[in-house]
Amino acid sequence: MNFSFLFLSELIHRPVVDRETGKTLGYVSDIIADIAKIYPNITGLVVCRHWFDPGRTLPLRCIEIPNDRGPLKAFSLEGVLSPKITLAKNEILVRETFLDKQIVDISGARAVRVNDLHMLIEKCNIWIVHMDVGFSGLLRRLGWLKLYRRVVRWLVDYDLEDKFIQWKFVQPLADADSAGTLALKISYAKLSNVHPADLADILEDLGTDERETAFKALDIHTAAQTIEKLPLKMSLHLLGTLDNDVLGKILDELPLDEAVDLLSELPRKKANAAYRNLPKKKVADLKELLKHSKNTAGSLMNTEFITVKYNATVGEALEKVKSEHEKAESIYYLYVLNEQNSLTGVLSLRQVLIAPPEQLVTEVMASKVIKVGVDTHIEKTAQLFIKYNFHMLPVVDSHAKMKGIISVRDALEAFSPDIKDEIEGGS
Repeated sequence: MNFSFLFLSELIHRPVVDRETGKTLGYVSDIIADIAKIYPNITGLVVCRHWFDPGRTLPLRCIEIPNDRGPLKAFSLEGVLSPKITLAKNEILVRETFLDKQIVDISGARAVRVNDLHMLIEKCNIWIVHMDVGFSGLLRRLGWLKLYRRVVRWLVDYDLEDKFIQWKFVQPLADADSAGTLALKISYAKLSNVHPADLADILEDLGTDERETAFKALDIHTAAQTIEKLPLKMSLHLLGTLDNDVLGKILDELPLDEAVDLLSELPRKKANAAYRNLPKKKVADLKELLKHSKNTAGSLMNTEFITVKYNATVGEALEKVKSEHEKAESIYYLYVLNEQNSLTGVLSLRQVLIAPPEQLVTEVMASKVIKVGVDTHIEKTAQLFIKYNFHMLPVVDSHAKMKGIISVRDALEAFSPDIKDEIEGGS
Protein backbone atom coordinates (compact mmCIF):
# COMPACT_ATOMS: atom_id res chain seq x y z
CA MET A 1 0.00 0.00 0.00
CA ASN A 2 1.10 3.61 -0.50
CA PHE A 3 0.82 4.44 3.18
CA SER A 4 3.80 4.18 5.50
CA PHE A 5 4.40 5.07 9.12
CA LEU A 6 7.26 7.02 10.66
CA PHE A 7 8.20 7.92 14.21
CA LEU A 8 9.47 11.34 15.23
CA SER A 9 12.54 9.64 16.73
CA GLU A 10 13.37 8.33 13.24
CA LEU A 11 13.53 11.91 11.91
CA ILE A 12 15.34 13.74 14.71
CA HIS A 13 19.13 13.99 14.16
CA ARG A 14 18.76 12.63 10.63
CA PRO A 15 21.08 14.34 8.12
CA VAL A 16 19.67 16.53 5.35
CA VAL A 17 21.65 16.68 2.11
CA ASP A 18 21.34 18.68 -1.10
CA ARG A 19 19.98 16.24 -3.69
CA GLU A 20 22.01 17.86 -6.48
CA THR A 21 25.41 18.29 -4.82
CA GLY A 22 25.27 15.77 -1.97
CA LYS A 23 26.41 18.49 0.43
CA THR A 24 25.18 18.10 4.02
CA LEU A 25 22.93 21.03 4.94
CA GLY A 26 22.50 20.03 8.57
CA TYR A 27 20.52 17.74 10.83
CA VAL A 28 16.84 17.64 11.77
CA SER A 29 16.32 19.08 15.25
CA ASP A 30 12.53 19.46 15.19
CA ILE A 31 9.52 19.37 12.89
CA ILE A 32 6.82 21.97 12.31
CA ALA A 33 3.13 21.05 12.29
CA ASP A 34 -0.08 22.90 11.48
CA ILE A 35 -2.55 21.99 14.24
CA ALA A 36 -5.60 23.67 12.70
CA LYS A 37 -7.08 20.28 11.70
CA ILE A 38 -7.93 17.19 13.75
CA TYR A 39 -4.69 15.51 12.74
CA PRO A 40 -1.74 17.95 12.57
CA ASN A 41 -0.14 18.20 9.14
CA ILE A 42 3.66 18.45 8.98
CA THR A 43 4.65 21.58 7.05
CA GLY A 44 8.41 21.81 7.54
CA LEU A 45 11.60 20.81 9.30
CA VAL A 46 14.01 22.68 11.53
CA VAL A 47 17.53 22.01 10.27
CA CYS A 48 20.63 22.76 12.38
CA ARG A 49 24.24 22.71 11.17
CA HIS A 50 25.81 22.17 14.61
CA TRP A 51 24.90 21.81 18.27
CA PHE A 52 24.64 25.56 18.98
CA ASP A 53 22.93 26.49 15.72
CA PRO A 54 19.40 27.87 16.43
CA GLY A 55 18.26 26.29 13.17
CA ARG A 56 16.61 27.23 9.90
CA THR A 57 13.21 26.34 8.49
CA LEU A 58 12.95 24.06 5.47
CA PRO A 59 9.45 23.51 3.95
CA LEU A 60 8.34 19.89 3.69
CA ARG A 61 7.60 20.36 -0.02
CA CYS A 62 11.36 20.59 -0.58
CA ILE A 63 12.16 17.34 1.21
CA GLU A 64 12.31 13.76 -0.04
CA ILE A 65 12.12 11.10 2.70
CA PRO A 66 13.68 7.83 1.47
CA ASN A 67 12.28 4.46 2.60
CA ASP A 68 15.74 3.17 3.54
CA ARG A 69 16.06 5.51 6.54
CA GLY A 70 18.95 7.24 4.82
CA PRO A 71 19.65 11.00 4.68
CA LEU A 72 16.76 13.29 3.79
CA LYS A 73 17.21 14.79 0.35
CA ALA A 74 16.48 18.49 -0.17
CA PHE A 75 15.73 20.05 -3.56
CA SER A 76 14.47 23.34 -5.04
CA LEU A 77 16.26 25.17 -2.25
CA GLU A 78 16.64 28.60 -3.79
CA GLY A 79 14.84 31.17 -1.67
CA VAL A 80 13.20 28.70 0.72
CA LEU A 81 15.79 28.21 3.47
CA SER A 82 14.71 30.67 6.15
CA PRO A 83 17.62 32.27 8.06
CA LYS A 84 15.75 31.54 11.30
CA ILE A 85 12.89 29.45 12.64
CA THR A 86 9.64 30.97 11.42
CA LEU A 87 6.19 29.71 12.39
CA ALA A 88 2.95 30.63 10.68
CA LYS A 89 -0.43 30.89 12.41
CA ASN A 90 -1.48 27.55 14.00
CA GLU A 91 2.03 26.11 13.59
CA ILE A 92 4.05 24.60 16.45
CA LEU A 93 7.42 22.94 17.02
CA VAL A 94 6.38 19.34 17.63
CA ARG A 95 9.39 18.00 19.51
CA GLU A 96 9.63 21.04 21.75
CA THR A 97 5.89 21.10 22.47
CA PHE A 98 5.13 17.43 23.11
CA LEU A 99 8.13 15.17 23.61
CA ASP A 100 8.62 14.15 27.28
CA LYS A 101 5.48 16.03 28.33
CA GLN A 102 2.96 14.43 30.67
CA ILE A 103 -0.51 13.29 29.60
CA VAL A 104 -2.99 13.27 32.47
CA ASP A 105 -6.14 11.16 32.51
CA ILE A 106 -9.26 13.31 32.83
CA SER A 107 -10.09 11.36 35.99
CA GLY A 108 -6.71 12.42 37.41
CA ALA A 109 -5.98 8.79 38.20
CA ARG A 110 -2.69 8.53 36.32
CA ALA A 111 -0.20 10.31 34.13
CA VAL A 112 1.97 8.99 31.31
CA ARG A 113 4.85 10.54 29.38
CA VAL A 114 4.96 11.17 25.65
CA ASN A 115 7.96 9.12 24.54
CA ASP A 116 7.52 9.42 20.78
CA LEU A 117 5.10 10.56 18.10
CA HIS A 118 3.70 8.28 15.38
CA MET A 119 3.15 9.77 11.94
CA LEU A 120 1.35 8.61 8.80
CA ILE A 121 2.94 9.31 5.41
CA GLU A 122 0.80 9.40 2.26
CA LYS A 123 2.60 10.70 -0.83
CA CYS A 124 3.53 14.30 0.02
CA ASN A 125 1.46 14.47 3.21
CA ILE A 126 2.55 13.61 6.74
CA TRP A 127 0.09 13.61 9.64
CA ILE A 128 0.67 13.08 13.36
CA VAL A 129 -1.79 10.35 14.29
CA HIS A 130 -0.65 8.88 17.62
CA MET A 131 1.34 9.67 20.73
CA ASP A 132 3.53 6.79 21.90
CA VAL A 133 3.34 6.56 25.71
CA GLY A 134 4.83 3.07 26.01
CA PHE A 135 8.24 1.82 27.11
CA SER A 136 8.93 0.85 23.49
CA GLY A 137 8.86 4.54 22.54
CA LEU A 138 11.62 5.35 25.02
CA LEU A 139 13.73 2.39 23.84
CA ARG A 140 13.26 3.48 20.22
CA ARG A 141 14.63 6.94 20.98
CA LEU A 142 17.65 5.39 22.67
CA GLY A 143 18.22 3.06 19.72
CA TRP A 144 17.78 -0.05 21.88
CA LEU A 145 14.34 -1.27 20.77
CA LYS A 146 15.37 -3.91 18.20
CA LEU A 147 18.02 -5.41 20.50
CA TYR A 148 15.67 -5.39 23.49
CA ARG A 149 12.93 -7.17 21.53
CA ARG A 150 15.33 -9.84 20.27
CA VAL A 151 16.67 -10.53 23.76
CA VAL A 152 13.21 -10.63 25.37
CA ARG A 153 11.82 -12.94 22.69
CA TRP A 154 14.78 -15.27 23.18
CA LEU A 155 14.48 -15.30 26.98
CA VAL A 156 10.72 -15.41 27.60
CA ASP A 157 9.00 -15.54 24.18
CA TYR A 158 7.38 -12.14 24.81
CA ASP A 159 6.99 -9.24 22.41
CA LEU A 160 6.94 -5.70 23.79
CA GLU A 161 3.80 -3.97 22.54
CA ASP A 162 3.47 -0.34 21.52
CA LYS A 163 1.10 1.81 23.55
CA PHE A 164 -0.43 4.51 21.42
CA ILE A 165 -2.99 7.22 22.12
CA GLN A 166 -4.83 8.63 19.14
CA TRP A 167 -4.10 12.30 18.60
CA LYS A 168 -7.78 13.24 18.62
CA PHE A 169 -8.06 12.12 22.26
CA VAL A 170 -5.44 14.66 23.39
CA GLN A 171 -5.90 18.37 23.81
CA PRO A 172 -4.04 20.04 20.91
CA LEU A 173 -2.03 22.48 23.05
CA ALA A 174 -0.32 22.25 26.39
CA ASP A 175 -1.66 24.35 29.22
CA ALA A 176 0.38 27.48 29.82
CA ASP A 177 2.14 26.20 32.91
CA SER A 178 5.70 25.23 33.69
CA ALA A 179 4.99 21.51 33.54
CA GLY A 180 3.51 21.66 30.06
CA THR A 181 0.84 19.10 30.96
CA LEU A 182 -1.55 17.71 28.33
CA ALA A 183 -5.04 16.43 29.08
CA LEU A 184 -6.87 13.44 27.65
CA LYS A 185 -10.34 14.05 26.21
CA ILE A 186 -11.47 10.59 27.36
CA SER A 187 -10.51 8.23 30.16
CA TYR A 188 -7.18 6.47 29.74
CA ALA A 189 -8.90 3.18 30.57
CA LYS A 190 -10.81 3.34 27.27
CA LEU A 191 -7.65 3.54 25.20
CA SER A 192 -5.97 0.45 23.78
CA ASN A 193 -2.93 -0.44 21.73
CA VAL A 194 -2.95 0.61 18.11
CA HIS A 195 -5.13 -1.59 15.89
CA PRO A 196 -5.74 -1.70 12.14
CA ALA A 197 -9.18 -0.22 12.79
CA ASP A 198 -7.39 3.00 13.76
CA LEU A 199 -6.85 3.62 10.05
CA ALA A 200 -10.63 3.84 9.62
CA ASP A 201 -10.77 6.34 12.51
CA ILE A 202 -8.10 8.46 10.86
CA LEU A 203 -9.90 8.46 7.50
CA GLU A 204 -13.17 9.34 9.21
CA ASP A 205 -11.58 12.42 10.80
CA LEU A 206 -9.92 13.71 7.62
CA GLY A 207 -11.59 16.20 5.31
CA THR A 208 -13.53 14.86 2.32
CA ASP A 209 -10.83 15.47 -0.29
CA GLU A 210 -8.04 14.17 1.95
CA ARG A 211 -10.14 11.11 2.84
CA GLU A 212 -10.72 10.23 -0.80
CA THR A 213 -7.04 10.63 -1.67
CA ALA A 214 -5.93 8.59 1.31
CA PHE A 215 -8.45 5.80 0.70
CA LYS A 216 -7.46 5.44 -2.94
CA ALA A 217 -3.85 5.00 -1.85
CA LEU A 218 -4.71 1.83 0.10
CA ASP A 219 -4.09 -1.61 -1.32
CA ILE A 220 -7.20 -3.71 -2.06
CA HIS A 221 -7.04 -5.88 1.05
CA THR A 222 -6.52 -2.95 3.42
CA ALA A 223 -9.24 -0.92 1.68
CA ALA A 224 -11.71 -3.77 2.20
CA GLN A 225 -10.84 -4.04 5.89
CA THR A 226 -11.20 -0.28 6.29
CA ILE A 227 -14.58 -0.12 4.53
CA GLU A 228 -15.97 -2.60 7.06
CA LYS A 229 -15.10 -0.20 9.90
CA LEU A 230 -16.46 3.01 8.39
CA PRO A 231 -20.03 4.31 8.69
CA LEU A 232 -22.23 3.09 5.83
CA LYS A 233 -22.80 6.55 4.36
CA MET A 234 -19.05 7.24 4.26
CA SER A 235 -18.31 3.79 2.82
CA LEU A 236 -20.80 4.32 0.02
CA HIS A 237 -19.33 7.72 -0.81
CA LEU A 238 -15.78 6.35 -0.99
CA LEU A 239 -16.81 3.35 -3.09
CA GLY A 240 -18.66 5.68 -5.44
CA THR A 241 -15.41 7.54 -6.20
CA LEU A 242 -13.54 4.41 -7.33
CA ASP A 243 -12.98 3.05 -10.80
CA ASN A 244 -15.27 0.10 -11.48
CA ASP A 245 -12.48 -2.49 -11.61
CA VAL A 246 -11.11 -1.35 -8.24
CA LEU A 247 -14.63 -1.34 -6.78
CA GLY A 248 -15.12 -4.92 -7.93
CA LYS A 249 -11.85 -6.05 -6.38
CA ILE A 250 -12.69 -4.47 -3.01
CA LEU A 251 -16.18 -6.01 -2.95
CA ASP A 252 -14.65 -9.37 -3.83
CA GLU A 253 -12.44 -9.11 -0.72
CA LEU A 254 -15.41 -8.42 1.57
CA PRO A 255 -17.46 -11.11 3.32
CA LEU A 256 -20.66 -11.78 1.38
CA ASP A 257 -22.95 -10.24 3.99
CA GLU A 258 -20.89 -7.01 4.05
CA ALA A 259 -20.80 -6.85 0.24
CA VAL A 260 -24.58 -7.36 0.07
CA ASP A 261 -25.18 -4.46 2.48
CA LEU A 262 -23.11 -2.14 0.31
CA LEU A 263 -24.44 -3.31 -3.07
CA SER A 264 -28.03 -2.91 -1.90
CA GLU A 265 -27.33 0.77 -1.11
CA LEU A 266 -25.10 1.70 -4.07
CA PRO A 267 -26.73 3.49 -7.02
CA ARG A 268 -28.02 0.93 -9.53
CA LYS A 269 -25.58 2.02 -12.25
CA LYS A 270 -22.59 1.68 -9.91
CA ALA A 271 -23.81 -1.66 -8.52
CA ASN A 272 -24.25 -3.08 -12.04
CA ALA A 273 -20.73 -1.96 -12.92
CA ALA A 274 -19.45 -3.73 -9.79
CA TYR A 275 -21.19 -6.97 -10.80
CA ARG A 276 -19.42 -6.89 -14.16
CA ASN A 277 -16.07 -6.81 -12.35
CA LEU A 278 -16.79 -9.64 -9.90
CA PRO A 279 -16.30 -13.40 -10.39
CA LYS A 280 -19.45 -15.14 -11.67
CA LYS A 281 -19.69 -17.35 -8.56
CA LYS A 282 -19.60 -14.33 -6.26
CA VAL A 283 -22.23 -12.53 -8.36
CA ALA A 284 -24.55 -15.54 -8.14
CA ASP A 285 -24.12 -15.75 -4.35
CA LEU A 286 -24.67 -12.00 -3.92
CA LYS A 287 -27.82 -11.94 -6.03
CA GLU A 288 -29.17 -14.92 -4.13
CA LEU A 289 -28.71 -13.07 -0.85
CA LEU A 290 -30.22 -9.88 -2.25
CA LYS A 291 -33.47 -11.75 -2.88
CA HIS A 292 -34.15 -11.98 0.84
CA SER A 293 -36.05 -9.33 2.74
CA LYS A 294 -33.84 -6.84 4.56
CA ASN A 295 -35.33 -7.76 7.94
CA THR A 296 -34.76 -11.53 7.70
CA ALA A 297 -31.94 -13.90 8.58
CA GLY A 298 -31.38 -14.57 4.89
CA SER A 299 -30.28 -10.98 4.32
CA LEU A 300 -27.65 -11.21 7.08
CA MET A 301 -26.15 -14.61 6.42
CA ASN A 302 -22.74 -15.38 5.00
CA THR A 303 -22.60 -18.31 2.59
CA GLU A 304 -18.94 -19.15 3.21
CA PHE A 305 -18.89 -21.90 5.85
CA ILE A 306 -17.45 -25.38 6.35
CA THR A 307 -19.53 -28.57 6.02
CA VAL A 308 -18.65 -32.24 6.39
CA LYS A 309 -20.57 -35.38 5.42
CA TYR A 310 -22.20 -37.48 8.15
CA ASN A 311 -19.90 -40.45 7.37
CA ALA A 312 -16.66 -38.45 7.63
CA THR A 313 -14.10 -39.03 10.37
CA VAL A 314 -12.83 -36.40 12.78
CA GLY A 315 -9.47 -36.52 11.02
CA GLU A 316 -11.14 -35.79 7.67
CA ALA A 317 -13.04 -32.92 9.29
CA LEU A 318 -9.77 -31.40 10.50
CA GLU A 319 -8.31 -31.63 7.00
CA LYS A 320 -11.42 -29.84 5.71
CA VAL A 321 -10.76 -26.99 8.15
CA LYS A 322 -7.15 -26.72 6.99
CA SER A 323 -8.08 -26.63 3.31
CA GLU A 324 -11.01 -24.20 3.59
CA HIS A 325 -10.07 -21.92 6.48
CA GLU A 326 -9.14 -18.95 4.29
CA LYS A 327 -12.50 -18.61 2.55
CA ALA A 328 -14.77 -19.49 5.49
CA GLU A 329 -16.38 -16.81 7.63
CA SER A 330 -15.71 -18.92 10.73
CA ILE A 331 -13.74 -22.12 11.35
CA TYR A 332 -15.00 -22.63 14.90
CA TYR A 333 -18.06 -24.61 13.84
CA LEU A 334 -18.44 -27.35 11.23
CA TYR A 335 -21.88 -28.31 9.97
CA VAL A 336 -22.68 -31.98 9.36
CA LEU A 337 -24.87 -32.86 6.35
CA ASN A 338 -26.79 -36.12 5.78
CA GLU A 339 -27.31 -38.02 2.53
CA GLN A 340 -29.82 -35.41 1.33
CA ASN A 341 -27.38 -32.60 2.17
CA SER A 342 -29.67 -31.44 4.96
CA LEU A 343 -28.25 -30.11 8.23
CA THR A 344 -28.13 -32.92 10.76
CA GLY A 345 -25.55 -31.82 13.31
CA VAL A 346 -22.93 -29.30 14.35
CA LEU A 347 -19.35 -29.85 15.45
CA SER A 348 -17.10 -27.38 17.24
CA LEU A 349 -13.43 -26.96 16.37
CA ARG A 350 -12.62 -27.85 19.98
CA GLN A 351 -14.31 -31.23 19.55
CA VAL A 352 -12.42 -31.80 16.32
CA LEU A 353 -9.07 -31.10 18.01
CA ILE A 354 -9.55 -33.34 21.06
CA ALA A 355 -11.44 -36.31 19.55
CA PRO A 356 -9.55 -39.31 18.09
CA PRO A 357 -8.95 -38.79 14.33
CA GLU A 358 -10.58 -42.12 13.44
CA GLN A 359 -13.84 -41.36 15.27
CA LEU A 360 -16.89 -40.55 13.13
CA VAL A 361 -18.20 -36.99 13.33
CA THR A 362 -21.68 -38.37 14.07
CA GLU A 363 -20.33 -39.75 17.34
CA VAL A 364 -19.03 -36.37 18.44
CA MET A 365 -21.45 -33.83 16.95
CA ALA A 366 -24.43 -32.19 18.62
CA SER A 367 -27.51 -33.50 16.83
CA LYS A 368 -29.96 -31.05 18.38
CA VAL A 369 -29.09 -27.99 16.31
CA ILE A 370 -30.48 -24.54 17.08
CA LYS A 371 -31.00 -22.92 13.68
CA VAL A 372 -33.01 -20.24 11.92
CA GLY A 373 -34.81 -20.18 8.60
CA VAL A 374 -33.91 -17.79 5.82
CA ASP A 375 -37.19 -15.94 6.43
CA THR A 376 -36.80 -15.69 10.22
CA HIS A 377 -37.13 -12.08 11.36
CA ILE A 378 -33.95 -10.45 12.68
CA GLU A 379 -35.61 -9.79 16.05
CA LYS A 380 -36.23 -13.49 16.57
CA THR A 381 -32.69 -14.26 15.39
CA ALA A 382 -31.19 -11.79 17.88
CA GLN A 383 -33.29 -13.30 20.68
CA LEU A 384 -31.91 -16.78 19.95
CA PHE A 385 -28.34 -15.51 20.20
CA ILE A 386 -29.07 -13.91 23.55
CA LYS A 387 -30.97 -16.95 24.87
CA TYR A 388 -28.36 -19.57 23.95
CA ASN A 389 -25.22 -17.40 24.09
CA PHE A 390 -24.07 -18.63 20.68
CA HIS A 391 -21.41 -17.01 18.49
CA MET A 392 -22.83 -18.41 15.24
CA LEU A 393 -26.18 -19.72 14.04
CA PRO A 394 -26.80 -21.81 10.90
CA VAL A 395 -29.43 -20.66 8.41
CA VAL A 396 -31.51 -23.27 6.55
CA ASP A 397 -34.29 -23.31 3.96
CA SER A 398 -37.66 -25.04 4.29
CA HIS A 399 -36.02 -28.41 3.48
CA ALA A 400 -33.32 -28.00 6.17
CA LYS A 401 -30.73 -27.39 3.47
CA MET A 402 -27.82 -25.35 4.83
CA LYS A 403 -27.84 -21.87 3.25
CA GLY A 404 -25.51 -19.80 5.41
CA ILE A 405 -24.37 -18.70 8.88
CA ILE A 406 -24.97 -15.56 10.94
CA SER A 407 -22.61 -14.13 13.55
CA VAL A 408 -23.92 -12.71 16.81
CA ARG A 409 -22.44 -9.31 15.97
CA ASP A 410 -24.20 -9.11 12.60
CA ALA A 411 -27.52 -10.13 14.16
CA LEU A 412 -27.38 -7.65 17.02
CA GLU A 413 -26.17 -4.79 14.81
CA ALA A 414 -29.01 -5.42 12.36
CA PHE A 415 -31.57 -5.58 15.14
CA SER A 416 -30.22 -2.46 16.88
CA PRO A 417 -27.93 -0.32 14.66
CA ASP A 418 -26.89 1.76 17.68
CA ILE A 419 -25.04 -1.27 19.07
CA LYS A 420 -22.32 -0.92 16.42
CA ASP A 421 -21.57 2.65 17.48
CA GLU A 422 -21.50 1.63 21.15
CA ILE A 423 -19.16 -1.32 20.49
CA GLU A 424 -16.70 0.73 18.42
CA GLY A 425 -16.89 3.75 20.68
CA GLY A 426 -16.02 1.72 23.76
CA SER A 427 -13.24 -0.34 22.23
